[in-house]
Amino acid sequence: MLFRSIFKDLANQCGTDKARHHGYHYTYPTFLSHLKNESFNLFEIGYENGFSYKMWKEYFPKANIFSADICLDNVKNDDVVFKCDLSVEKQFKDVADKIKTAKVIIDDGSHIPTHQLEAFDYFFNNLLSPGGIYIIEDIECNYWNSNQEHFGYKIGYNNVLDFFKKTVEHINSEMTGVKNKYDIMSLTYAPNCIIITKKTEEQINFYNRPYRFQFKI
Repeated sequence: MLFRSIFKDLANQCGTDKARHHGYHYTYPTFLSHLKNESFNLFEIGYENGFSYKMWKEYFPKANIFSADICLDNVKNDDVVFKCDLSVEKQFKDVADKIKTAKVIIDDGSHIPTHQLEAFDYFFNNLLSPGGIYIIEDIECNYWNSNQEHFGYKIGYNNVLDFFKKTVEHINSEMTGVKNKYDIMSLTYAPNCIIITKKTEEQINFYNRPYRFQFKI
């Protein structure tokens, strides 16, 4: 309750709608509060007005907060806020090369399903550290008509929800035989977001084993 209240108060004070509209304070502290006083890198896709960036700086006082946006007009420090167009995959690498590694990645970018999937595919594999947490916000666009537009992009036919439903087979690769190519440890659907955790090296080694009841399948 304490961390939930802290998150909610900070979000509202900083002007972001993460608590006021989305209600992320009901979910995020469960996954993030243990990092409150740790030193690590957090990367959020989507800077816009900087409200969210300011909130993360307050919530994680010892962390290095990085962000990226297609437009940097409101950015004063381009050492921690980088230009990144989610429709240009080459820019993913440019950003990852600058940050090196991140314990937490939050996608609050264009909300376009194709962009969300491509960003996840690159940053989860190439930037998120083992044991890290990846959050995709604003999955509501995946429920919209494919012809609708958002930020000048069509929603299209790709769907984040359908993609992650299939990764359940990856998580239980020991039983299914489906390769867990992302090393996903857990997958949580919450209101208007998906939270994915990445296996640690210890967890990868632990689950890399033949299934003991294979003869029953």
